[in-house]
Amino acid sequence: MGKHLSVLFVDDSPNDVELMVRKLKKSGYDPMYERVETATAMKTMLEKHRWDIILADHTMPLFNAMDALTQLQLSGLDLPFIIVSGTIGEDVAVAAMKAGAHDYVMKDKLIRLIPAIERELKEAEERRKRKQAEEALRKSEASLANAQRIAHLGNWERNIAENTLFWSDEIFRIFGLIPRSCISTYEVFFDSIHPDDREYVKQSVHNALSSDGKPYCIDYRIILPDGSERFVHEQAEVVFDKNGRAIHMSGTIQDITECRKIKEELRALNESLEQKVAERTLELKKANEELQAEITERKRMEEKIKHLAFHDPLTSLPNRTLFADRLTLALAHAHRTKEILAILFLDLDRFKVINDTLGHSIGDQLLQGVAERLKHCVREDDTVARLGGDEFILLLTGISRTEDVDTIARKILNIFKESWVTSGHELHITVSIGIALYPNDGKDAETLLKNADTAMYRAKESGRNNYQFYTPIMHNRSLERLAMETGLRRALERKEFVVYYQPQVNLDTGKMTGMEALVRWQHPDEGIIFPSEFLALAEDTRQIIFIDELVLHVVCKQIKIWQDMGLMLTCVSVNLSMYTFQQQNFVETVASVIKKNGLDPHLLGVEITESIAMCDIDTTIDKLNKLSDLGIQITIDDFGTGFSSLGYLKKFPIDKLKISQHFIDGA
Repeated sequence: MGKHLSVLFVDDSPNDVELMVRKLKKSGYDPMYERVETATAMKTMLEKHRWDIILADHTMPLFNAMDALTQLQLSGLDLPFIIVSGTIGEDVAVAAMKAGAHDYVMKDKLIRLIPAIERELKEAEERRKRKQAEEALRKSEASLANAQRIAHLGNWERNIAENTLFWSDEIFRIFGLIPRSCISTYEVFFDSIHPDDREYVKQSVHNALSSDGKPYCIDYRIILPDGSERFVHEQAEVVFDKNGRAIHMSGTIQDITECRKIKEELRALNESLEQKVAERTLELKKANEELQAEITERKRMEEKIKHLAFHDPLTSLPNRTLFADRLTLALAHAHRTKEILAILFLDLDRFKVINDTLGHSIGDQLLQGVAERLKHCVREDDTVARLGGDEFILLLTGISRTEDVDTIARKILNIFKESWVTSGHELHITVSIGIALYPNDGKDAETLLKNADTAMYRAKESGRNNYQFYTPIMHNRSLERLAMETGLRRALERKEFVVYYQPQVNLDTGKMTGMEALVRWQHPDEGIIFPSEFLALAEDTRQIIFIDELVLHVVCKQIKIWQDMGLMLTCVSVNLSMYTFQQQNFVETVASVIKKNGLDPHLLGVEITESIAMCDIDTTIDKLNKLSDLGIQITIDDFGTGFSSLGYLKKFPIDKLKISQHFIDGA
């Protein structure tokens, strides 16, 4: 069963509508739809049904998209409105967007239809939520205004049927409690009444709840948490249902302690009228100060709500909504001035490993640090936004030369060379950057973002920690990547991965000193596929974990076979990816495989790269020590390619060190 979607098509072509309906069904929707081609028919349908979205052709014999947009606006409905036409020009499209259309899609480019629909449905839902939030804020403000008019009073409401009680903040203060510090229940209220006054209050409430009950006014004492007493004046009235049963009570409570004290002092000391006026003036001044403080706090909250609507709550960077607005304005400006603008799509490399191993709190602190560094890489007029997760995006405007974009991209890569120290963890992380330029790589926001994302994936395929400019050939690579991802899953199911063993030889003696297990993909059609062609994708999709575990099982089983044959064996090393090594139960998994095969642990070795070892040094040291204690040989590969430090080698229990060729050559 597909996702429900009610669509009103404003189109004179049944064939075009059927084509778009097939697109929707192919994308997982189960559309309920109607087609109209006149203003009268559209008005009837808007009144008759509840629609999720409107798709309108631009030009028809009796009607057009602009007329349909006007009809929608007259109805007062807030629905996503997308123009789907084969004849609309750019100027007309811009005019339609200004008039209230949300997007336009050319009929010869229906590949954009589904993304446009899903984006507008999501934005429509966000608009609905914002309206709800605004309505809630309006009601809150009305309640606050009412409380301000009732100086020194707190209001309360009691639902008799549900046995719930609501207190305003002022009542909490009267009872000596921090507002909302506890659940306001009738039991909490009754326990605060002075023991000598409880029966009196209980009887007054009981009388009010009787079928002929009337509003009441009573004075009584309450005991505050600190033991002090206060006098309060309470007024209340009861609402009854048609059967005469009390269902709701509401009223006010006023702290009259000071008033009673004043009266007692007046009677005892016969103070002058001037003294009474002075005391009252002081009270009014205090009430006014409190009122001004409440108004200030309300304004602060309004600003906070406005900020949260357009900014990421974790990093305070612009969010997707604000970035989209700025990109739209920047594109319009670039079109007028014939300037270049650049979109830089950033994705942190292997960030999920940090979240999975150290927790989201550490990950959030790292994201905040990344945001601060990125802001220092761009100009004041540029935009740094967070799309979500570990994805950031930069908008660079007023670009005169593509070399300027190169400079900023290299600057970003350089700032990631410095480590992050977060909650006692020294972390190293890199970033992959995809770049798309206007107008060469796209003239609209969606195309630019899609192409920048494509270029970012190309950067990851190129070894991560680099940047790539978009080129048209990358589109084909994206399709190839999708096909290979499907093939990888099938290869695991069909057990198409095989292990080759590469000997390690002492050049002086000619004797074999060890072996390294190398995985190959025995493709049924393509033949042998080497790791360089599929490992990067396997890491991105996390399928590398299953491949590594498969290799580990195969190697241990083969070593045991050789051992039982009486062959002179040396250590066989298994290469591990970061995602496999960072699994919380990795050491236990290795120990289990060794035990299952009855293997001598000294015949097995594990090999990790320097970048894996340096990702989270404390975790790395702990796991390597546990592996070493089992008797497994440890090898560090590619030393010198990352954040190399000879000092760290003393902390790692390693048996072998493979130094990078680039490091030796000084390249």
